[in-house]
Amino acid sequence: CALASAHALASPASRVSGRTAATAFASPSKVAHAGIAHAGPAPLVSRVAARRARIEATATDLPATSTSMTEAEEKLAKYVEERGGKRVIRKVLIANNGMASLKTIMGIRQWAYMNFGDERVIQFVVMATPEDLAVNAEFIRRADDFVEVPGGVNLNNYANVQLIADTAVAQQVDAVMVGWGHASENPKLPDMLVELSQQLGREITFVGPTAPVMRALGDKIGSTLLAQDADVSTIPWNGDGLKAKLNDDGEIPPDVFEKACIQTEQEAVDAANRIGYPVMLKASEGGGGKGIRKAVNEDELRAAYPQVVNEVPGSPVFLMQLCSQARHIEVQVIGDEHGNALALNGRDCSTQRRFQKIFEEGPPSIVPEPIFREMEAAAVRLCKEIGYRSAGTVEYLFNAETGNYYFLELNPRLQVEHPVTEGLTGVSVPATQLQVAMGIPLNKVPSIREFYGKPPSDLSVELDLATSSPMPIDTHVIAARITAENPDEGFKPTSGRIDRINFQSQGNVWGYFSVTANGGVHEYADSQFGHVFAAGPTREDARKALVLALKELFIYGEIRTTVEYLIQLLETPDFKDNTIDTAWLDGLIAEKAIGVKMDSPDVVMCATTVRAYRRIKEAEQTFLANLDKGQLSTAPLREVDKFSMETTHENIKYNFDVARVAPDTITMTINGKEVETKVREMADGSLLVMYQGITHQVFATEEPLGLRMILDGVTVLLPKTYDPSELRTDITGKVVRYLVPEGGKVDRGQAYVEVEAMKMIMPLKAGEAGTITPAKSPGSIIQQGDLLASVELADPSKVQSIVPFDGELVLPAAATWNPDSTSNALDSARSAERELGLIMDGYDKDPEPLVQQLLSSLADRALLPLSVLDAMSNLGNKCPAGLEMPLRRYLNAYLSSSEKAPTREVATKVQEIVDAYLNSLPEGEAREAKRTAIASIVETNSEFKDGQRAHAIRVWASLLSKYSQTESQFANKALDQGILDLVKANKDSLDAVLSPVMSHMSLRRRSTLVCSLLRSLATFPSVFDVVALRAVPEELKAIIAQIADLPSPTYADVSLEARNYMDLKQAKPLADTLADLKEGLTKMGPTDLAAETDLQANLLTKLFHDSDDKVALLATETYVRRIYATYDIKEVATSTADDLRVTEWKYETGDITPEGSPARARYGMSAVLPEGADIADKFDDVLAKYAGEKGDDEAVNVLHIVLPPGAATTEDETAAKLEAVVKGKAADLAAKGVRTLSVFVPGFKSTGAPLIFGFSASDDYAEDKLRRGFYPTLHHLQELGRLENFSVERLFSKGDDVQVFVGTEKDDADAAPKRRPPTPNLYVRMTTYSKDQLVEAAPRLLQQALDEVERARLDKRVA
Repeated sequence: CALASAHALASPASRVSGRTAATAFASPSKVAHAGIAHAGPAPLVSRVAARRARIEATATDLPATSTSMTEAEEKLAKYVEERGGKRVIRKVLIANNGMASLKTIMGIRQWAYMNFGDERVIQFVVMATPEDLAVNAEFIRRADDFVEVPGGVNLNNYANVQLIADTAVAQQVDAVMVGWGHASENPKLPDMLVELSQQLGREITFVGPTAPVMRALGDKIGSTLLAQDADVSTIPWNGDGLKAKLNDDGEIPPDVFEKACIQTEQEAVDAANRIGYPVMLKASEGGGGKGIRKAVNEDELRAAYPQVVNEVPGSPVFLMQLCSQARHIEVQVIGDEHGNALALNGRDCSTQRRFQKIFEEGPPSIVPEPIFREMEAAAVRLCKEIGYRSAGTVEYLFNAETGNYYFLELNPRLQVEHPVTEGLTGVSVPATQLQVAMGIPLNKVPSIREFYGKPPSDLSVELDLATSSPMPIDTHVIAARITAENPDEGFKPTSGRIDRINFQSQGNVWGYFSVTANGGVHEYADSQFGHVFAAGPTREDARKALVLALKELFIYGEIRTTVEYLIQLLETPDFKDNTIDTAWLDGLIAEKAIGVKMDSPDVVMCATTVRAYRRIKEAEQTFLANLDKGQLSTAPLREVDKFSMETTHENIKYNFDVARVAPDTITMTINGKEVETKVREMADGSLLVMYQGITHQVFATEEPLGLRMILDGVTVLLPKTYDPSELRTDITGKVVRYLVPEGGKVDRGQAYVEVEAMKMIMPLKAGEAGTITPAKSPGSIIQQGDLLASVELADPSKVQSIVPFDGELVLPAAATWNPDSTSNALDSARSAERELGLIMDGYDKDPEPLVQQLLSSLADRALLPLSVLDAMSNLGNKCPAGLEMPLRRYLNAYLSSSEKAPTREVATKVQEIVDAYLNSLPEGEAREAKRTAIASIVETNSEFKDGQRAHAIRVWASLLSKYSQTESQFANKALDQGILDLVKANKDSLDAVLSPVMSHMSLRRRSTLVCSLLRSLATFPSVFDVVALRAVPEELKAIIAQIADLPSPTYADVSLEARNYMDLKQAKPLADTLADLKEGLTKMGPTDLAAETDLQANLLTKLFHDSDDKVALLATETYVRRIYATYDIKEVATSTADDLRVTEWKYETGDITPEGSPARARYGMSAVLPEGADIADKFDDVLAKYAGEKGDDEAVNVLHIVLPPGAATTEDETAAKLEAVVKGKAADLAAKGVRTLSVFVPGFKSTGAPLIFGFSASDDYAEDKLRRGFYPTLHHLQELGRLENFSVERLFSKGDDVQVFVGTEKDDADAAPKRRPPTPNLYVRMTTYSKDQLVEAAPRLLQQALDEVERARLDKRVA
């Protein structure tokens, strides 16, 4: 029984003529409403004008059928005549909006098309307020034309009887339909239409009961009086015992009616005291939850009285006893002007909140069949007795335990829930109303006849409604009202834009929505904007279908809805078992027994992620917008590189540190725990938030009161941290009155003001106790978040405080989630390369571990096979089986082998298999086609044809190139100038400026990565187990040269590292140098070799542990002669004893003592410890070999100890360990006259040369850090003692004979503080071992010194 949910508008041309071409009818059940977000609302006048223009511009006819409009009109006239009708209605004014107007149009359109082949044979004109136009109300689009009427409250428009009548006359309509609410129960409207019809000489039919009957039965008081007169059981009320019959004018005598009304608040109290509490106070003209209040005591009744009176102004008021444990049962009745009346089954509307229906269902299965037939018969009898016509509803209260039922009221109008009846009976209630209004007897209405089992069109078959019985009902229908209310805040109405409604109808599920995409619910509208129905053979089947339908229903916008709450209600045991009553839902609400609870960690994480992501995107847009204005500031981007965010949820504040790590990824750290969160923005405006293997869909809106999220279909509000002394509204509407005067006292939870929203009067309650000061006046229009009153807190200490979260944020993780997703070398390499690329793009990551991960993955010999297998997988079915099978067989065997051949050989074998396959194909197009198909496999394999190192070099070049390309745009110019140049080059697409600017802003992080990449290049020979390249590959050389030429001091680190690498590659390979050195030792001997100008003394230390004792001892002697060349060496002796390699020498200085006598002889010894030896264990053996003695004056001897390889840890740890050992032997060293002890520790330098630690007797053998790294005589030769008043640091230098220092003057404790920090001084010291060299090579040496100065200037400690 699904009705149409989509339809095109008539064209503007057809409206002008008053006629519309016939159109095809849209499918009723397969249309989904899709929402599109739009900008904020324009001023009302322009929105209305735009709405009218949009309607006229987009109105289009559906394809015309073969039946013309004239034929359809003739069919309509014939239809009415054949069925005994009295008038043809072709044009109808609907004096309503929202669901009432929409459902009326849809129901009659379907009826018209099914009977006349043209759904527009009946023309509809609707009234539309500016607010309805502004929110893109669906009923306006579906109508044939609309008339703009004043906005605001309904007394200005849909409840304005005079306006409705004037519109009906102006539009020349044949009838007026009103639906429900507004003027639907106002008898003045049919009265006025009858009067106008007489004046005009043509009939304007009111589709509904006559005015006298409407007054009698439409009024709850009048209907109860008539029920009592007919001896129908009624609930005790203030009019007990009063009886009335309709007079000749069809009215209840006024005196009796007045006696049955409550006139004052005191009368209500007196009546309640008589009949007993709890009671219901009702406005007889109310409905839909308006004008009705429950009171359990006198205080509540006195508070309720003004609310009821204000909600339905002018309506009579009555009071009745509350019937507890009652079900609300309805009978749908229809009467005609021929005296016929019938019942279209009934409905159970017991699920109510504050007497507003939530669910409606039928048939009312809780009522036994015989009793329900009695209720139907009583309803029909009552209608016949008073001459009721059109649709109406007789309502009863039913006690399931006793079987008693009580007449409640008769609603003389169409009910909201009438589609339930349509789903049960197949009878369109609005269409039947229209046919009754045309004067057609009910027994000749086709759908009624079919309901009674008679042929719908064969009128020769009589239907006697009095004696006939309807067909059995074989289905159950449950309906859910979709309202713009907030279930978390006492179901307060909400209003605002609706961006999206997704609903999919099915065979047993259908629905209606009065708004669609780009629409909304305004503050003067009814809160209900949708109705969803589900049918099934049983109540349980219908319930399940409705649950699924509501779970699939998605509504997004500024409003709140009850959808999630409804699902929970449908799943309760009470509803499943059908044991509810009218007080059931209010009890659940009071107990807060129903609610959808989301895990706090997920709520907090998603909320913070959304806010952080939006903050980043807003910063990027702000930067681009500033560029468009000519502003070059990068401040917006700097603010979101790393930032902090706070999220408060359930009075707990969560403090996060946020960092961007990719365009769609951020890391959020809280209390030391880091969570990586990925965000993907969807076309519908939602965000997919992914962390720990779980994905959440989030729709989020920042509102005046906080962040509202729809998280995985559940609405969550994270309110802003509020000031408890401020009382703010969370709804949009109007202030009615303040309940507490200015300066009055208010308790926590006490109502302090009443506001009107969406035709409802509701109290707002104070959050804290104190003295109140109103901030608005009654009648003020208020928006969400407005301040309504201030409170001087009675006890500020009792206010609930917000505490910081200090624990671990425990987040759920998917069972398959693995934080280390790099399961093999290929995944690891791709992951590391991607992450390093992101660092180059300016994102925040630690580069060093990623460089090592990438280097390790690229060196894995499984990389090529995995890459080729991946390429084949990507081809899928396109990969020829003749190639795939042998290739997979070979590669899988290789991967499972314990010994793997070099990658170059594997690449060759793969190519051979590919070539063999291609050669097996016939020459021509077939072979070339396959060659093209497998090109990705060949290309992947060719990446490795020169080995893994060549592939790694290309990866390194790609990464370094990103740095070089970006920084070339900013080098040698100010930042603003660099940005300006980018803007000029990309003036048509400023988005292209964002990426290089973001990258450059992270220069320090990116430079750290470049330095790491450059340093790691030197390790390629050992990592890939290959011989070092003699020359840098051209593709890499050009990029490194560009980086080396970047200016200082901005690029000091990377430029220095690039130059160092280039210098390293220009040097002779170490293995060749060592081979030459060995040859020189044996051929030239230590004395001559030590005098060689180009000898690199540190390389000699590489031979101290040579397997050949002779080579080792020659190297040691040569080293001694070299570094002591400025001394007068008298004697050198070498020996091996007790696994020590010992070299001893005697020497004198060239200095003259003050007394004029020659300097005393000095002694030195070098001891090379064997493999695996520890200095602590061998120290005594070394001292036993040491022949030096202390003379009468100061110590003048020296001792060298060379540790075996593998003794090094970190520099500082090694130094501390050595110092502890040396100090332990200080007395022994002093006794031997040792002035300086030098300990050589291999393993620190990339060349393998040792790091030398110096311990001086003048410092009680503590380590002298300035000597660290110096060979033993260098400190004296370079006169570093003259720098004792400076804090000296050694800088990097090329070669062993050049040292560069930066020195800063030490503070003088007695001197006055300096205004500026001391300026660092640069010192360059060079050592030469030949006076001839100093003369002959002076220009070259000077140039070398200047090069070192230039290199040093790149160091930030100098800059």
